[in-house]
Amino acid sequence: MKKVVWITLLVFVLACGVATPLPPVAANPGIEFTLAPGQSATVNGTEIEITLVGVPSDGRCPLLIECAMSGPVTVTVAIKSGANVSAEFQLTNFTDNDGSVPPMDFEGMSPRVELNGYSIMLKRVLPFPQRSVDEIADDEYRVTFVVSE
Repeated sequence: MKKVVWITLLVFVLACGVATPLPPVAANPGIEFTLAPGQSATVNGTEIEITLVGVPSDGRCPLLIECAMSGPVTVTVAIKSGANVSAEFQLTNFTDNDGSVPPMDFEGMSPRVELNGYSIMLKRVLPFPQRSVDEIADDEYRVTFVVSE
């Protein structure tokens, strides 16, 4: 009986182990790339490394709910350029129902950050909420960016 208890406990502990981190992405300037929370991308031909820290705020109106207005989504990224220490930035904007950031600028929104002659732009945030933003777990978000000169 003790053996069964120990084996069950061992299986439980192993099941709760740390998840394997996602592999880094090799991105090219001008080409969109997508990151999961905690995942990084190195931009080829530059000294820029971008890590998606997370999505701290999602005020988008769920697709299956009627809202008076829809809010923006905020994404936190850590950006490292060369030997410099990485700095965190928040990119904020509205999205269409497919999660795409519209090409126009909205007052008070910051969908891009400029760094060392490069622009890091927010392009898409998925999944788009269906019934509630609370239905999306933090690790389910996928955020698409593009880096351009």
